Amino acid sequence: MEILKLLLQLYVRPGFAFSETMDRGNWLVAAGLTLLIAIPFFGTINKKLNDAYRIPTAADYVDPQMYDADLDAAAFEAKQKRSMEAYQSALAARKTVPVLGDNFFRFFNFDPTAFYR
Repeated sequence: MEILKLLLQLYVRPGFAFSETMDRGNWLVAAGLTLLIAIPFFGTINKKLNDAYRIPTAADYVDPQMYDADLDAAAFEAKQKRSMEAYQSALAARKTVPVLGDNFFRFFNFDPTAFYR
């Protein structure tokens, strides 16, 4: 019964619940339960926050084939200027985190692949 109580605490206090589950049970149960909670948490909360508040990068708007193509300098500059204008407009139109703004991302990151960079 204690394990079920700790399972519900994984949402609120994951570190404490994981530690207590390891102390009272075994580490395999603790890791399995944490993974069982982490997957739906990612799908329901983390992904939506990442989609809503993601900061676009310039690489999202630049065509990489532009550098391989044989373009004259004027065409290259025009293409690069259009990409940067699209990037700047996306930056201006994006949502920011209420109250904290971009300072929020100094402490938290919702990008699921950020761990592997």
